[in-house]
Amino acid sequence: MLAEATNYAKRNVADECNQLAKAEVLSVTTVGNRFYYSLANPRTLANFVGLAPPISPDWNALLRVVDTINTLARAAETQPREILGIQAHQAARAVRGDLAQLGIDPPPRLRGAEFLDVWNRWASNTMVDLASGRWPAPGTRCT
Repeated sequence: MLAEATNYAKRNVADECNQLAKAEVLSVTTVGNRFYYSLANPRTLANFVGLAPPISPDWNALLRVVDTINTLARAAETQPREILGIQAHQAARAVRGDLAQLGIDPPPRLRGAEFLDVWNRWASNTMVDLASGRWPAPGTRCT
């Protein structure tokens, strides 16, 4: 279950869980040929990882948004403006759900070629906000 949620191989997750068990952060129970891990000592975990951050976003959603912005920015180096306008509309539709999940305002919805300029401003501002820690949108808390 953890391997699927994190997109890691089961073997890699098992190896890391074993290391955390050796460090007495996790405890392990064996049932048949399965290992079940649980938190052994919350204080040990807190000392190991530090305080919980004030926000904990859906990292997969956030990385999809950043990847979409980055992919379109790279395409701008080789694609004609007309194609980029279409791709910007497609990109905005593709990340709409992720943006809602993250509490990030989407680009304004416009029709036509002027949307590319709106997308570029939005993408630039969004990346600057993310990089400088001005995220998520005020009043939004990701958990």
